[in-house]
Amino acid sequence: MNDAPENLAVGTPGDKAVLPHIRDEGWARAQYDRASQASQEVTRFRGKLHRLGFVHPTYWYPVLDQAGIVFNIPFRRRKPLLEAFGIDVREYPPNGAARAILEKLDPSVPRPVRGRDLGRGILSTYFRYDPELGAGSHGTLESGEMARVESLRTTPVWELALRAAKTDLRKR
Repeated sequence: MNDAPENLAVGTPGDKAVLPHIRDEGWARAQYDRASQASQEVTRFRGKLHRLGFVHPTYWYPVLDQAGIVFNIPFRRRKPLLEAFGIDVREYPPNGAARAILEKLDPSVPRPVRGRDLGRGILSTYFRYDPELGAGSHGTLESGEMARVESLRTTPVWELALRAAKTDLRKR
């Protein structure tokens, strides 16, 4: 509120915005870091929303047949998916043909399914659910789907799914 002539300066609105950054470089760096972090969080969230509506055909998805749920947690390879859900993969063959391991899977453990196969057969009736976002692929869940999700929340599979969903996609 001091409008003395020595306190006034000629400048543009842009100059007014830049002045605090020039006066306090520490504050300016902190502002930049906060804006950068917020931008990264928004980008990650938008990526998760995009993946919820899009199935990558070559990625592997965990499918829990007994609940009719496809966890929207894409994995680039089948072996990391099996490891994420507590399956011993020490006997996993180098060529990736793990039929013996897959035949021994307990029905309470998700089985790996390629994204391109999710729209075929019985899998087309399953719903996709992202445990980290708490959302299904088609928006709000129907009451039967919500009941299935709620029954899973007390199982060890749920904790493993949450941990896998929080893992960076580049490491899956």
